[in-house]
Amino acid sequence: LEHGQHVSFYSKKTFKFIAKEFGLNFYSCSKTLHLFTGKKINKNYYDFVFKKSKYFSNHINKKLNSKTFSDSRMMIKNN
Repeated sequence: LEHGQHVSFYSKKTFKFIAKEFGLNFYSCSKTLHLFTGKKINKNYYDFVFKKSKYFSNHINKKLNSKTFSDSRMMIKNN
C-alpha cells in the first residue's frame, strides 16, 4: 500500500531515551548528524573527529542522502 509518509522530529532528550531503551550509546555532533552505537567512543577522539574537524562534518553532510524514497521502495517490495 503506497500512501502517506511519516516524518518525525526528535529532541536530544528523546534520542538519549531511545539509546537507553536499546542499550546503545548516543552521540550527536550537529543538528543533522546523530549516532547510535553499541561501542563507547573515547571523548578525545569524539571531540577531534566530530566537533573540531570541519572536513569530517562537511564530508559526511555531502555524502548523506535522504532515505525516504529508497526505504519506501524497500518496504513496498518486502510486503
